[in-house]
Amino acid sequence: MLRLLALAACVACIFGAPTLRASPSVLTSSPATVELTWDGLSDGEYVFGLYFDLPDLIHLAASAIPKGASGSVNVSVVNPRVPFYFKICEGTDCSPAKAVVVSNTVHFANYNEPQHPRLAMTDDPTTLAFSFTTAEAFAPPQVSLHLPSGGVVVFNGTSRAPYTIKDMCFSPANSTTLFFDPGYQHLVLLTGLQPGQSYQYQFGGASPAGPVWSPEHVLRVPPAPGKSTTVSAVVYGDMGVAIPYDSVTGGSNYRVAHETVRWAETLLGDVELDPSLVIHIGDISYARGYPFVWEWFMTAIAPVASQVPYLVGIGNHEYD
Repeated sequence: MLRLLALAACVACIFGAPTLRASPSVLTSSPATVELTWDGLSDGEYVFGLYFDLPDLIHLAASAIPKGASGSVNVSVVNPRVPFYFKICEGTDCSPAKAVVVSNTVHFANYNEPQHPRLAMTDDPTTLAFSFTTAEAFAPPQVSLHLPSGGVVVFNGTSRAPYTIKDMCFSPANSTTLFFDPGYQHLVLLTGLQPGQSYQYQFGGASPAGPVWSPEHVLRVPPAPGKSTTVSAVVYGDMGVAIPYDSVTGGSNYRVAHETVRWAETLLGDVELDPSLVIHIGDISYARGYPFVWEWFMTAIAPVASQVPYLVGIGNHEYD
């Protein structure tokens, strides 16, 4: 028996145990790219998964990795406001029993990074509603708006506590292995705006650790309603969202969602069309009760929803 143990130890020394490295381990801003590098895998089929440290909460469904004992792949990630890590598993799913190697932990430097900007219309053409997300409440959440005259006005808003697993009615939304904290939602009303005018702005405010601000954005206020007013809008439905494993495998869902956002961005930059708003008529993210999908969806639409009001309708897939 001792000889067998010694032989096993020698084999392990020669061939080495599988390794998995996620780099960089600290990310600065969302979205970001993590490089997964592995070595020491035996022959076979493998997939990788991304997990939250909550513990062991799967965030990224199993994705096939290139064959070979060693290799690497780049994976897109967003700031989930908690640490996360990766696993490589044997077979076609990444259940705990099939994990052969676990990576180091990865996290974003600031969980209160202002994310998910979205403009919405109100019943006043001189007022827009602006919302964004962070890990904690801000006191207060703010939008700093640059006026065309050269001045700056700061609008204060309110923070709303996250919904919890008890607020969810059905699986998978109320599953303890799938639910995670969606963060604080902040709402700021931007008043006294000039219809048809563009403004530079930043959003953020006083986090528990100090002031935090987003990069600069530009918003466009829709024209004032009237009989002679012409309004151009971008309208689409059934978009879905580009989730990481589709970006690795090139799945059709990734292409459709990615192309929809790029198309909307292109139209917003068309001087002749000059769209004033986006109308997403339903079947928005296809989350179907999986809360992490909304993280990716809100990140995906940010380049559009931060520019013009993003209005949504309810489809048959919005039951969560």
